[in-house]
Amino acid sequence: FRLNDACVLSGKPNVQAGILHFLGRVTVFMPGRGCYRCQYPNPPPAGLVPPCDEVGVLGVVPGVMGLIQATEVIKLILGTGESLCGRMLYYDAMSLKFKEAKLRRNPACALCGDHPTITQPIEYELVCPLRPGAAPCPVPRASG
Repeated sequence: FRLNDACVLSGKPNVQAGILHFLGRVTVFMPGRGCYRCQYPNPPPAGLVPPCDEVGVLGVVPGVMGLIQATEVIKLILGTGESLCGRMLYYDAMSLKFKEAKLRRNPACALCGDHPTITQPIEYELVCPLRPGAAPCPVPRASG
């Protein structure tokens, strides 16, 4: 959520991806056209998200999502191609299939909606805390 909020508040695109187990998802949130909070208004309660070392991630899934993110960033820099803005691309490594869903801006979004109530960055409690002796998560733990 921190990254999403910072992008919206500074008017920058957010090329966002998420991974879990054998699944990945990636999209582009453009200023004025919706944000992560439009889809997920609040972070999960602290302790609800298990640590990465417990749930596991197939190692190639972050690579696939990272390559798609990099492609989207290059397209944004060059101003060419069709962006994933307004679309969420889902990847299932087990079936090696991609699916797509449309995303819409939420006019009631607290961050980018018609009457925003979030006007500055918020500090969040970590939702994926480390257990004593656990390796750090390979992805940002409190960003959106």
